[in-house]
Amino acid sequence: TSRPAYRAAAIVTLTAALVAAGIAALVWPDARGLIGYGLYAIPAHLLVSVLANEPMLLATAKSYSPTLVAAVGTGGCLVAIVLDYAMIGWLVNHRLIRAEIDESGGFKTAQRIFGRAPFLLIAGSALLPVPFYPAKILAIARDYPMSRVCLALVLGRFPLFYLLALG
Repeated sequence: TSRPAYRAAAIVTLTAALVAAGIAALVWPDARGLIGYGLYAIPAHLLVSVLANEPMLLATAKSYSPTLVAAVGTGGCLVAIVLDYAMIGWLVNHRLIRAEIDESGGFKTAQRIFGRAPFLLIAGSALLPVPFYPAKILAIARDYPMSRVCLALVLGRFPLFYLLALG
């Protein structure tokens, strides 16, 4: 997929998320806390975020079912990865930054590891309570298909968020 397609997907995805949140808030006023968590989850998973998702997830889980909390948190994570493909993809593949990355020994080693089982690495990183951004950056830098990253995120993040919400 081309970079312009990622930018278009990012714009459409973010717009759809905001419209869906607005409609949900009007139709289901009691879900405003859940909607707020979903909107918070987007920047909490965007780029290399300094926002912690877990405290907001745990606070939301006090009022809503673990399944709803996990679904909304996973949805926010999916919106963030689409945005990341547009933003990080542009940064990583920009000529100046791309040359620096390609010459980095650490990045070459990470790419070799990623190349052995990318889907499992992404899903495992999404499932475990470890920083996810290295797997995300590698996937984007290697032009790993966004659809596969999204599937791996759902398979990893939903169970993680569900278990956290149960706590």
